[in-house]
Amino acid sequence: MPDEFIQLAPEYVRDLDAWTRAWYMEAAATGYISSPYHADAATVELIRGYFLAGLCPADAAEACFGRKH
Repeated sequence: MPDEFIQLAPEYVRDLDAWTRAWYMEAAATGYISSPYHADAATVELIRGYFLAGLCPADAAEACFGRKH
């Protein structure tokens, strides 16, 4: 079955939405992004991976936008 037909648990959707909002607020508060910000598909997959890996929103914002050495 193609991925677009997979049903997501309501709890997962709620948790991902809350986490993504917190990530957005952290990224904006630290000056990594400015509103309105529209992530491209690659960034969406990246932050979804950070969510699945258990990073907190602040750490995910740093990993996504912070200096890379």
